[in-house]
Amino acid sequence: MYQPKCSRAGLCVGENWCDTDADCRGDYKFCDTLHACEPCLADADCPSETPVCVPGWEFGLYCAVCRVGDSTLCPAGTVCSPMGFDIRAGTCEPPNCAEAPEGKACVACVAESSPACVGADGECSDLSASVDACYRTQVPEACFDEWEALDACLRECPVVVSSCGT
Repeated sequence: MYQPKCSRAGLCVGENWCDTDADCRGDYKFCDTLHACEPCLADADCPSETPVCVPGWEFGLYCAVCRVGDSTLCPAGTVCSPMGFDIRAGTCEPPNCAEAPEGKACVACVAESSPACVGADGECSDLSASVDACYRTQVPEACFDEWEALDACLRECPVVVSSCGT
């Protein structure tokens, strides 16, 4: 049954609403700027098993293992792979590109390892520029061939191959 509570400021609100951290209960101990109790507001609020505070897919914040695109918290040989629909938070997984080249972990590894390949001196910089030019002038669906060529180049780039085993 829904039970309203009264905040420290004397305002009676819903169970997850707050004015200060003291209004929050249980695992949801931090009051955010929208007056909602959250389990974390910053990475420092999270336990060591799930050390990063990320926005949730549907609402609020929560503690996760890693941020997609930053595998520095993952053990060697793994990358931060997205969890389900949540593209910001992830779990550490081996890329496994040889067996699952389109798998979440492999795609995450290629994306995280590829900046060196598309920079000014990168093996794929011309193809990256071609994709960018296409996206500026066409709808994304019209750029499929350019994207496929860039993806193939990235997967053969030495930096990606050494990181992901593509």
